[in-house]
Amino acid sequence: MNQPKSLQSGTRIDDYEIQETLWTTSAGFTYRARDPDRERDVLIQEFLPAMLATRHWSGIHAMPLEGLADELDQGLTRFLREARILAQINDPYVCRVYEYTEANATAYMVLDYEPGETLKDHLAARDSKMDEGELRKLLVPLLKGLRVAHAAELLHRDIHPANIYLRDVGPPVLIGFGSPVLPSRDDSDQYIEQRVAPGYSPVEQYQSDGQLGPWSDLYALGATMYRCLSGAAPVDAAHRVMDIAQDREDPLVPATELGVGDYSSGLLSAIDWMMEPMAADRPDSAGAVLGPLTAERAPPRPTPPADRRAPGGEARPDKRGKKRDSQKTPAVRSETYRDHSKRGTAAHRAPPPADPMPTRSVAPVQQAARPGKRVRTGWKWPALLVLAGISAAAVFALYRPSPPPSETAGNAAPDIEIRTPDPELDETYAPPELPQTVNFGRDEDDRRAEEYRNLEEQAGEIERLLAAARRKEEAGRLMSPAGDNALADYRAILELNPEHTDARLGIAGIQTELVKQAEAAFQENGDIEAATELLDQAAEVREESDRALALRRDIERHLAEQERQERLARKAEELREEAARQAEQARREEIRNLVDRADAAIEAGRLVEPPGDNALAYYRQALRLEPEQPDALQGVERIGKHFRDQASNAIASDELDRAGELLSTADAVLPDDETVALLRKQLDTRRSVVEQQRREEQALATLEEPAVQVPEDPPPSETDSGAADTSEADTAELEKGIAAYYAGDYDIAYRLLNPLAEDGEPRAKFRVAMMYYHGRGVQQNTGLAEAFIREALPDIRARVEAGEAWAQADLGTLYADGIVVAENNQEAVRLYQLAAEQGYAGAQTNLGVMYANGEGVFRDRENAILWLQRAAAQGDRIAQKNLQALGVE
Repeated sequence: MNQPKSLQSGTRIDDYEIQETLWTTSAGFTYRARDPDRERDVLIQEFLPAMLATRHWSGIHAMPLEGLADELDQGLTRFLREARILAQINDPYVCRVYEYTEANATAYMVLDYEPGETLKDHLAARDSKMDEGELRKLLVPLLKGLRVAHAAELLHRDIHPANIYLRDVGPPVLIGFGSPVLPSRDDSDQYIEQRVAPGYSPVEQYQSDGQLGPWSDLYALGATMYRCLSGAAPVDAAHRVMDIAQDREDPLVPATELGVGDYSSGLLSAIDWMMEPMAADRPDSAGAVLGPLTAERAPPRPTPPADRRAPGGEARPDKRGKKRDSQKTPAVRSETYRDHSKRGTAAHRAPPPADPMPTRSVAPVQQAARPGKRVRTGWKWPALLVLAGISAAAVFALYRPSPPPSETAGNAAPDIEIRTPDPELDETYAPPELPQTVNFGRDEDDRRAEEYRNLEEQAGEIERLLAAARRKEEAGRLMSPAGDNALADYRAILELNPEHTDARLGIAGIQTELVKQAEAAFQENGDIEAATELLDQAAEVREESDRALALRRDIERHLAEQERQERLARKAEELREEAARQAEQARREEIRNLVDRADAAIEAGRLVEPPGDNALAYYRQALRLEPEQPDALQGVERIGKHFRDQASNAIASDELDRAGELLSTADAVLPDDETVALLRKQLDTRRSVVEQQRREEQALATLEEPAVQVPEDPPPSETDSGAADTSEADTAELEKGIAAYYAGDYDIAYRLLNPLAEDGEPRAKFRVAMMYYHGRGVQQNTGLAEAFIREALPDIRARVEAGEAWAQADLGTLYADGIVVAENNQEAVRLYQLAAEQGYAGAQTNLGVMYANGEGVFRDRENAILWLQRAAAQGDRIAQKNLQALGVE
């Protein structure tokens, strides 16, 4: 599983220097850092959830895991939103955020650092349990802190001993806000492990789509208090719910039983209430627990009707083995959160918060609830999934009808932003009224009547404008079209009555809505231009709010970071271009050096020898760096021409062996040179002529010798497999034809070999057949080619048995290509081996190719080079080309 590393000591975040890593949460890391300007220590919370992101190899920047970039962006947006809200809360029971920033592709909260320790460390350092006084000093401030956080529409989602900080001076506070909402991809053990703190998280937190709310934080806080009085973490909520769902006893011993005699019943009942396994049975708010707890009485608990039955008609066993009803109705109604954003009538409300506190769904009931009466539905069990081992989790459909959460009047948290007053909550709110009675005197009847009529007319106009403004606001016509929008109507009201409360609040609401739209444009869509335009419009409405100014600062920081990144990108591109320029310069210098060394080697006569230190080798190295380098191309051409001219002179002087060696070298230097090919033909022709002259001279010498009676050989019988012995003239023609065939002069080869093939010469038949088969010098005709081969095959096999190398090589070719006979690379290798060992160059070349390609034998580069070099030494041009292909000079 991914586990990012924390930042190293000494790393700087803006003006802060990291001193040490204090702890790790599901949201990331918390560090102790130094603020050099104020010369004090601070806490820095870094957003880096292991389930969504990892640390870049640089050791500083964050980067999303594959496929989770959108989820990381959403988590970062939520983290920054919660940081902004926490920065506006100034309450002794909630951790104070006095700065937050985005950097290194993530975000950071900066909190006050006060000496102390976490509750987890405190409990680990002592063996005894907390007494009543200690537990109350812990629970009451934490409930007050939750009340403030929930009023600000913040959920903690990760309360457990490690996220409660016991200050040396002052009440305990909740830390660890900003836990990410992990991706709802599945409910595998790995995802559940990241979403929950075993023993402390409520059952709805085990579900990727579970309904979370204040009741969820209260369960985790109750479980933490249970740990303080019991000395051990409570049973996991998933196990509790599974056992209850299967009509087994709740495995958790209630606090009222565990702490009886040591703690007050009010405290124990409050803990049990908060730890109800099902969300529907828990308190709705921290104030619902705090009030009875501070009043020293047990909290109200839901009591089921005596005659309520489960769907099957039989009462359901409760969590302690007793029969209980399938539905409950609370004895008293818990307090609810009110919407402080209302103003005026119900038809005119400020836009809802960007991320409102979640509310629980209302399950359908058969009878509608009466006004003022709260309806609860029972437990619903559409599915129960039992996972293997202790990490088992249940999937539940949790229903709990309740209005949006709020605080009661007695426990309301301080507002953290401008809210529209609610006439139902604010006793000082008094809408403007017209006089109910008018007492006109005789002397001033006319004047007073006129004033009354003006006031009545003004009130009617204000009422009309107010209604129109609200309709336009709901339609989204806040500032446009010009002259026919909500802002214009509100301003028209203020011209009639500068102190009109609804108009002033309406204008403030328009500005708030524009700022919210600007936040959405910037944070969700990254549209800086649209966000800036909306902020400018909000500034036209009235003086900019702190929220708008904070967003402008966020945009400025984003633009500054963007500009910095662009500068870095430009600098990186300049560095890459400079590196490429230097590499190109070095390459050209290397080419120039190689060409100079090659020219010097030519002057010293080291054209192709010794290996590695000759002109040809240096020119070729230069061409590998630049294939079209003109000096190197000219140098290679110069070397090839030298050996070509030497070969031509050797042919002219009948130094045929030397000419062959020189042509082999020229062919290796210039493999596709037509002049070298022509000289090769001349050499072969000259060799044939010289050989013919030699045979003629031998014949003449034989005629001059005394005649010796030699018995005549009997004529070949009709059953002989071979043709009659070839005459010397035919032999010469055969040799010339074969030489022309291998030289690529297929027209000459066909002219010389075809008559011999028709006379039954097997070697001639094979070559003519291969020309027909491949269309070399003649029109391709595979049928005729196979007929020739079948005719010649008996003679070829007979010559193979006789050990003739040419026959072994030709039959090997038929097996290698699968012509007439079935393809058999192993047999081809065997036949090539027999011919190659007799020094037959063509067989040596083919055997080298078989070893190089691993055909019929295991691939063996050394053996391939050995046989190709032997063939090349005999002037075999194809062997020389193959050696070059293998990188052998």
